[in-house]
Amino acid sequence: MNEQALIRKMQQARERVLELPNGKRVTLRMPLQTQYFRVFKLPPEELVAQLVVGWDGVTEADLLGDGVGASDAVPFSAEVAVQWLCEQPGCVSLIISKALEVVNSKTRQTAEDEKN
Repeated sequence: MNEQALIRKMQQARERVLELPNGKRVTLRMPLQTQYFRVFKLPPEELVAQLVVGWDGVTEADLLGDGVGASDAVPFSAEVAVQWLCEQPGCVSLIISKALEVVNSKTRQTAEDEKN
Protein backbone atom coordinates (compact mmCIF):
# COMPACT_ATOMS: atom_id res chain seq x y z
CA MET A 1 0.00 0.00 0.00
CA ASN A 2 1.45 3.38 -0.93
CA GLU A 3 1.73 6.30 1.49
CA GLN A 4 -1.34 8.17 0.24
CA ALA A 5 -3.52 5.07 0.44
CA LEU A 6 -2.27 4.41 3.97
CA ILE A 7 -3.02 7.98 5.07
CA ARG A 8 -6.50 7.78 3.51
CA LYS A 9 -7.25 4.56 5.43
CA MET A 10 -6.06 6.18 8.67
CA GLN A 11 -8.30 9.20 8.02
CA GLN A 12 -11.28 6.97 7.25
CA ALA A 13 -10.79 5.22 10.60
CA ARG A 14 -11.42 8.61 12.28
CA GLU A 15 -14.62 9.28 10.32
CA ARG A 16 -18.15 9.03 11.69
CA VAL A 17 -21.50 9.58 9.95
CA LEU A 18 -24.00 11.84 11.70
CA GLU A 19 -27.68 11.92 10.78
CA LEU A 20 -29.12 15.42 10.95
CA PRO A 21 -32.74 16.20 11.93
CA ASN A 22 -33.56 17.04 8.31
CA GLY A 23 -32.73 13.45 7.29
CA LYS A 24 -29.45 14.42 5.66
CA ARG A 25 -26.16 12.87 6.74
CA VAL A 26 -22.76 14.43 7.14
CA THR A 27 -19.43 12.69 7.52
CA LEU A 28 -17.22 13.99 10.31
CA ARG A 29 -13.51 13.35 10.52
CA MET A 30 -12.20 13.58 14.05
CA PRO A 31 -8.97 15.50 14.51
CA LEU A 32 -5.75 13.79 15.49
CA GLN A 33 -5.42 13.44 19.26
CA THR A 34 -2.68 16.09 19.35
CA GLN A 35 -5.09 18.54 17.66
CA TYR A 36 -8.02 18.19 20.09
CA PHE A 37 -7.39 21.30 22.16
CA ARG A 38 -6.60 23.53 19.19
CA VAL A 39 -9.56 22.37 17.10
CA PHE A 40 -12.19 22.62 19.84
CA LYS A 41 -11.19 26.22 20.59
CA LEU A 42 -12.12 27.30 17.06
CA PRO A 43 -15.23 29.40 16.34
CA PRO A 44 -18.18 27.20 15.28
CA GLU A 45 -17.88 27.88 11.55
CA GLU A 46 -14.17 26.99 11.57
CA LEU A 47 -14.87 23.88 13.63
CA VAL A 48 -17.50 22.78 11.10
CA ALA A 49 -14.99 23.39 8.29
CA GLN A 50 -12.43 21.22 10.10
CA LEU A 51 -14.76 18.35 10.96
CA VAL A 52 -17.24 17.98 8.08
CA VAL A 53 -15.64 16.13 5.16
CA GLY A 54 -18.66 14.78 3.31
CA TRP A 55 -22.43 14.59 3.06
CA ASP A 56 -25.11 12.36 1.67
CA GLY A 57 -28.44 13.28 0.12
CA VAL A 58 -27.97 17.05 0.05
CA THR A 59 -29.76 18.70 -2.87
CA GLU A 60 -29.89 22.17 -4.37
CA ALA A 61 -33.34 22.54 -2.78
CA ASP A 62 -31.80 21.85 0.65
CA LEU A 63 -29.22 24.54 0.08
CA LEU A 64 -31.33 27.16 -1.68
CA GLY A 65 -34.85 26.37 -0.52
CA ASP A 66 -37.79 24.59 -2.11
CA GLY A 67 -38.90 26.16 -5.35
CA VAL A 68 -35.48 27.76 -5.86
CA GLY A 69 -33.13 24.80 -6.06
CA ALA A 70 -33.55 21.58 -7.94
CA SER A 71 -33.87 18.15 -6.39
CA ASP A 72 -30.49 17.20 -7.85
CA ALA A 73 -27.84 15.95 -5.43
CA VAL A 74 -24.97 18.37 -4.91
CA PRO A 75 -21.38 17.13 -4.70
CA PHE A 76 -19.76 17.86 -1.34
CA SER A 77 -17.97 21.17 -0.95
CA ALA A 78 -16.45 22.17 2.39
CA GLU A 79 -17.19 25.85 1.77
CA VAL A 80 -20.82 25.20 0.81
CA ALA A 81 -21.21 22.89 3.81
CA VAL A 82 -20.07 25.64 6.19
CA GLN A 83 -22.48 28.15 4.61
CA TRP A 84 -25.39 25.71 4.80
CA LEU A 85 -24.76 24.14 8.20
CA CYS A 86 -23.95 27.38 9.99
CA GLU A 87 -27.37 28.72 9.01
CA GLN A 88 -28.80 25.84 11.05
CA PRO A 89 -27.53 26.27 14.61
CA GLY A 90 -29.17 23.01 15.68
CA CYS A 91 -27.07 21.12 13.16
CA VAL A 92 -23.90 22.84 14.35
CA SER A 93 -24.72 21.87 17.93
CA LEU A 94 -25.23 18.24 16.87
CA ILE A 95 -21.92 18.21 15.00
CA ILE A 96 -20.04 19.61 17.98
CA SER A 97 -21.80 17.24 20.40
CA LYS A 98 -21.02 14.19 18.25
CA ALA A 99 -17.39 15.21 17.86
CA LEU A 100 -17.00 15.75 21.61
CA GLU A 101 -18.66 12.40 22.31
CA VAL A 102 -16.22 10.59 20.00
CA VAL A 103 -13.19 12.47 21.34
CA ASN A 104 -14.18 11.85 24.97
CA SER A 105 -14.67 8.16 24.26
CA LYS A 106 -11.29 7.95 22.53
CA THR A 107 -9.59 9.80 25.40
CA ARG A 108 -11.15 7.44 27.98
CA GLN A 109 -10.11 4.41 25.93
CA THR A 110 -6.54 5.70 25.63
CA ALA A 111 -6.38 6.29 29.39
CA GLU A 112 -7.70 2.76 30.03
CA ASP A 113 -5.19 1.26 27.62
CA GLU A 114 -2.34 3.12 29.34
CA LYS A 115 -3.43 1.75 32.75
CA ASN A 116 -3.26 -1.84 31.50
